[in-house]
Amino acid sequence: MAVIKLNIDRSFFNEKYIPYISSNYRYNVFYGGSSSGKSFFVATKIVLDLLQHKKKLLVVRQTFSSVKESVFTEIVSALERMEVLDLVKISKTTLKITFPNNSEIIFKGADDESKLLSISGIDTCWIEEASELTKELFNQLELRLRGQGHKKQFYLTFNPISSLHWLKSEFFDMPKNDSVVCHSTYLDNAHLDAETIATLEDMKIRNPQKYEVYALGKWGSTGKKVFTNYKVEEFEVNEIVKSNHLIKSAFGMDFGYVADASTLICSLVDLENRKLYVFDEMYEHGLLNNELAERIIEMGYSKEKIVADSAEQKSIAEIKSYGVPRIKAAKKGAGSIMSGIQFIQQFDVIIHPTCKHTIDEFENYSFKKDKTTGQYLNAPVDNYNHCIDPIRYSLEEHKHDKKVKVLNLGKLGL
Repeated sequence: MAVIKLNIDRSFFNEKYIPYISSNYRYNVFYGGSSSGKSFFVATKIVLDLLQHKKKLLVVRQTFSSVKESVFTEIVSALERMEVLDLVKISKTTLKITFPNNSEIIFKGADDESKLLSISGIDTCWIEEASELTKELFNQLELRLRGQGHKKQFYLTFNPISSLHWLKSEFFDMPKNDSVVCHSTYLDNAHLDAETIATLEDMKIRNPQKYEVYALGKWGSTGKKVFTNYKVEEFEVNEIVKSNHLIKSAFGMDFGYVADASTLICSLVDLENRKLYVFDEMYEHGLLNNELAERIIEMGYSKEKIVADSAEQKSIAEIKSYGVPRIKAAKKGAGSIMSGIQFIQQFDVIIHPTCKHTIDEFENYSFKKDKTTGQYLNAPVDNYNHCIDPIRYSLEEHKHDKKVKVLNLGKLGL
């Protein structure tokens, strides 16, 4: 095989990233603001590595449909800028790139879990927009990047969102061993065009909060959160029950397996004062139905009325046969998601600090945005809802109580 000669000098890279060109950490985290050049740097660094060593790279984003328009294009641009595009074979049908030394790049979406987790022999994994992935799926990918041979490496690129996100606890609050973190903003990108810079600078004046998160890459949320009516606060369940004889319990369950968790969310409902107390949660992966029943029994809730996702009728029947007799299917139906959201929005939601997954979802559950108009839609993003959905199910029977009226969509300001 012929030796490939590359004429790349220091000016090829933004100064911010030069210290990371030859880094060899297992976990390489590049985060910060929009237009900082972090994704292009990672694309270039990975291409250099694959040209020098025969490796198999897996590139992941939350959805496969977003891969071609973003990270695939980023890598092709890096190959073109390095003037080696004509040396590789690119399949636009399967989104696969093969190098002269038989290195490979495979692109997958996290929305097709079975295909993603069936890939073997991976040496390197790049997760673009890593904040979109669940911690559980990331842990599954970690298990697949082990073994002998080349050092197995992760590259994670993202714009930070909620300070409660698992990425912050994983790489910032208690950093993993063998990891490096690089923060960058548009101010570090010498190749950025004047128009983009002007747009970001204008944001500083018109929307300072968005500028802090979107442009400067500070931890926070720029989306329109579905819930703002909640707080995290300690409370005693027994005291609340004793203080109000009209208090009602609400238990909801959602089903998952490997990538998605099976969840049980336990609440107290105070219809008179419009308060919802979330006091316990189950959030676990890989449990069969008999094991789910065992967990419910262990938690002491086997005799409670549990409203579960009606899409899993067989699971509900099995769990009932394993000693949870009052579990039943949610009614759901057309419009039930927004109707349930509106209902929850009318309560003061108090979440116990021990319910960390529920807190994370309330912090991150956001409305969809129309990509063309930039306007928010009256529908939530289908993410961060494995605890939210069970709460909706559990409150179904209370929605028709005269003490609480369901608002129409127009009153939500959407």
